[in-house]
Amino acid sequence: MMLLRTFTAALLLSWGLSCAAQCPENVMVSCENLKVLARWDCKGQQPETNFKVKIVSTPYQYLEVLDEDITKETWYDLSHVVWKSKYNCLRILHVTVTASNGGNESAEVTSTSFSFNAQNNVQTICLLEFPPVSLVVNETRAMVKFTNPFLFYDEINQVYEEFDFKLIFLVNFGRDVDIEEFCSKAEPTCTSEVTFPDGEENCVTLEGIIVDENRFYEIQMNQTQKICASERTQCPENVMVSCENLKVLARWDCKGQQPETNFKAKIMTSFQVLYEDITKETWYDLSHVVWKSKYNCLRILYVTVTASNGGNESAEVASTSFSFNNQNNVQTICLLEFPPVSLVVNGTRAMVKFTNPFLFYDEINQVYKESDSELIFFGKDVDTEFCSKAEPTCTSEVTFPDGEENCVTLEGFLGDKNGFHKIQMNQTQKICASERMITASSRPIHSGVVLNLFDPNAL
Repeated sequence: MMLLRTFTAALLLSWGLSCAAQCPENVMVSCENLKVLARWDCKGQQPETNFKVKIVSTPYQYLEVLDEDITKETWYDLSHVVWKSKYNCLRILHVTVTASNGGNESAEVTSTSFSFNAQNNVQTICLLEFPPVSLVVNETRAMVKFTNPFLFYDEINQVYEEFDFKLIFLVNFGRDVDIEEFCSKAEPTCTSEVTFPDGEENCVTLEGIIVDENRFYEIQMNQTQKICASERTQCPENVMVSCENLKVLARWDCKGQQPETNFKAKIMTSFQVLYEDITKETWYDLSHVVWKSKYNCLRILYVTVTASNGGNESAEVASTSFSFNNQNNVQTICLLEFPPVSLVVNGTRAMVKFTNPFLFYDEINQVYKESDSELIFFGKDVDTEFCSKAEPTCTSEVTFPDGEENCVTLEGFLGDKNGFHKIQMNQTQKICASERMITASSRPIHSGVVLNLFDPNAL
């Protein structure tokens, strides 16, 4: 035993001499909405120092390592582990960090415990933020409205996909006046109608919890700041996003707009602001942000708009969600048009031909440059065909049944070869040909999708 203590002391002394300080220490975990970060200190850190980070749960009086990784930073993003499953985000979790330098390794240092489950007895309860809330006031009555968190947050939607959960939220207005509301997972928008008492300001605050039917698990929503509205003007309101092929525009209304009014437009994902800008117009072209990267165009996106005039600033008003990825659960799926299609007929046989969309559209070519992607297309009298990114022209040979008109329609998807991240092609109108060659451009069919493009030049 004495020999073991002597060896341990020598090892710790060697480590201390190499780092000239205790390392790691002060391991802490912070939560900011869905983002969960571990941070620690390492005084006298050397370039060769590595840190082994473990994310650990304690489900039933024993430790379970959910994930471990090596980093040279003094922080680590735990979000991908926490939101990997419902069980991870609702467990009691903590982090351990071990430093190593050459052949020396420090003791394992543990953070305090944390969880998104408000029922757990932990040092840190992580809170979820409400999606942007709009308050529309008409005299003494008002409508509180926000996108359902199950729809707004990709991570929440994914981990609770197969479970029966709902949001319970309180709307506080006036002096100690609360209304309790329920919003099921299936509802796209959560609403509450309130009547303001005489003499009270037109303001509300919200708090709430996401719960299962037995209230065994609870994710607590962070209380909002005071949300107020003006009776005289609703500005901005009706923030909408429209897509026409690659063009994506946000537009909104502003009753009583003044020449000095500015609008701050933010293009958002559930995790971060992708871009923000100031404009005096009641519209904004989002296309350059959406097509900046494959990540952007395939994420669930929405827009928020804030009006400012002098020192006054409105509440932030959010649009509905949209995406070019048809596998996302959003209110608006944006569609891509087929390039012009030619149909050459010879008797009962025909050849359908069009330029590969990866070549035809510069934006598509750019964002899919590093991906192994393809076009899958099919349609009336057209078998399912695969057109790889490398092919300059996509073709399909068609045989028309006797007595049938020489016409086809096309629809399809652009996506990775693993079947994920699909951009849906808008179905063409009927393309017909006589015995001679006819070139037909695809025509949009806007079923169920907002595609009325706002013309900025009409302002």
